[in-house]
Amino acid sequence: MHTEVYPAQHREIVATLLSGKFIVEKSPLFAIVDRHRNFYIAFFKQSYDYELDTTNNYFFLTSKHTDEKGSRDFILFLALLAYEFHNERRDFIKELKENVFSVAEIESLIKNATKYEDLLKGTSVEEFNTFIKKWENRGVLSFVNEKRKKFRFNDPIDTFLQVADQLCDKHLKEENNVLVAEEIED
Repeated sequence: MHTEVYPAQHREIVATLLSGKFIVEKSPLFAIVDRHRNFYIAFFKQSYDYELDTTNNYFFLTSKHTDEKGSRDFILFLALLAYEFHNERRDFIKELKENVFSVAEIESLIKNATKYEDLLKGTSVEEFNTFIKKWENRGVLSFVNEKRKKFRFNDPIDTFLQVADQLCDKHLKEENNVLVAEEIED
């Protein structure tokens, strides 16, 4: 009988990543995945056709075959937050990386934003406390007090910022192509 030898806590690692959570550097699972990085890259590709995305600070899974709307909603939330911070002349990236936020203040800022109806109405962000708890569960943010009234963003926020940056670049390229095409026609 042939028995595979899996790394310690293999089932917990697989369950964590398959549930959409990030494994962050402070987690005991991080060191195991990091030591067996090549194994897990191959394992998730062969078993699920998922990519194990790796950084120096966290691991997460991605797939080309998903219609998961939670990440879309989170990026829209960040976009509206960036827009509102910009209007208040606040440095969005610096704020995300360094500050602790009040759940009530951010919910109020988002829900009173002029673009709220356009961007977030009908998304998971409408149930803000549930939305924030979901992203805390995934490791993207963490509550900093027992009452769960304040939170900070964790390193996996970088993944969403990179996606947002790519979307902006794509949008700008499409706009430039339209402008170039219009100039050619004139």
